Amino acid sequence: MIRYYYLFSVFIFIILGCSDKIANVNEDEKILELVYSDYKYPQNFFIENLNGANIYYVNSLSITPLGERTSSSTELSTNNRDTAYYWSELTYLNSSYYRTFVDERETERYFEFKRVSEQNPHDVVLFRVHKSDYLDRSMYDSFNQGKIIGKYNGKSFEVDDIKELIEYLIFVKTYNDGSYKVLNSVCNEKDDKFVHTITEILIAYGDWGIRDEIKLYDTRYVVDKASRRISLEKKLIKTISGRDN
Repeated sequence: MIRYYYLFSVFIFIILGCSDKIANVNEDEKILELVYSDYKYPQNFFIENLNGANIYYVNSLSITPLGERTSSSTELSTNNRDTAYYWSELTYLNSSYYRTFVDERETERYFEFKRVSEQNPHDVVLFRVHKSDYLDRSMYDSFNQGKIIGKYNGKSFEVDDIKELIEYLIFVKTYNDGSYKVLNSVCNEKDDKFVHTITEILIAYGDWGIRDEIKLYDTRYVVDKASRRISLEKKLIKTISGRDN
């Protein structure tokens, strides 16, 4: 891990400070080395030990019967445990696959209800509901995405809190995504906002006879101090070719 941390620190410097062809070649080689390694997140990035389980955030679509669903989905939040449990029950009742409720827990961020398949004990899903006192995502429709992705309601409002919030959101979205890696994660405080910058890699694996395509993005999460709303901006840095298939 220390070796990989050193490598991406070097080529992030190259990305920001160099433009000659030799530097670009070396930069691409270092990126490809990370792409085809087991590296995923930088040191001190927020991660959870899920012990092989998957995470599912209960949403407006999952609690709705199949015949009544629309092309809109927002993650739900509440401060009431019973409401959260009821939503998790509706979610599994409206699912085509049954899992038995076996355990639950509560954190500052969410209520969690663990369900396990009766046929396969390794098939474990952690059904979660955001706590309203931490995060509200009712304004973010995953089918019709806008710039605003949520509102932070946590009591503590410092740089470290925002860094953990953003990295938490990234982790739960990408923990099982083999085509995604984070190169750099930095949070800074401005006069009226927090700006968290992520340098990320997205990998499109090619089919037979087609090269993999690797895209580097500069992604900015901005948390407005007055409204506490979280906005997302993404800019493509470069595209490079990967391995042949």
